[in-house]
Amino acid sequence: MHWHDEFQRCIRCGYEDYDHPAPRRRYRSKGLSYIAKYSGEYPAFEGVEVFVRIEGGRMQHPNLEVTCPWCGVIMNQTLSPKKTGRYRCITNHQIVIVNQKDGTIRWY
Repeated sequence: MHWHDEFQRCIRCGYEDYDHPAPRRRYRSKGLSYIAKYSGEYPAFEGVEVFVRIEGGRMQHPNLEVTCPWCGVIMNQTLSPKKTGRYRCITNHQIVIVNQKDGTIRWY
């Protein structure tokens, strides 16, 4: 048996078990979330994505919650006014989040 849409289906005969529907996952939404793709110069990071969630703030400067692509913890923004968009996690991984002209976000 394997899951096919909402019900389990037998691979051999096609029987579907309607008595046990698939468990539904519940998601809580707390703002907008995005996947930022890598756009740097290192080919080893191609395909590595960063999860970014917007947590409020002003429209021009929203508060971003950035998840580290290597260790999975929430990163802290650096507080230097010259280095906006830079984030660092507790194990000193560093990334920069950049807004693109087409409305997407990228990281390097």
